[in-house]
Amino acid sequence: MAQNPLNKISGTVGIANAAADSDPIDCLEQTLSGIVTPAVLTNASMRFKVSLDGQTYVPLYDDSNTLYAITVATGASQAYALSLPKMKPWRWLKLNMSGNEGAARTFGYVLTGV
Repeated sequence: MAQNPLNKISGTVGIANAAADSDPIDCLEQTLSGIVTPAVLTNASMRFKVSLDGQTYVPLYDDSNTLYAITVATGASQAYALSLPKMKPWRWLKLNMSGNEGAARTFGYVLTGV
């Protein structure tokens, strides 16, 4: 992870071949605010799993009992801003694709001190 003077931390996280969940992201005192996808993805829907203890992860739903998901491009690397109110409560998160990825994937992420 690299920190810059604007109180943002950037890093990368991977999803293994034939897996849907990424490695954990420890947000510490920051908020997951953005994701950069790789140029190729198998699945066009990204969801999020969260944890209170860094061990047990559950899907993230909003206050209307809707699974929080974003639609992502499968054929181009793109950046996505995330909902800060939905992400702010969680220290530990995993990216969760709607199905298993067809190869190992690396995602960039940004944590913001908000």
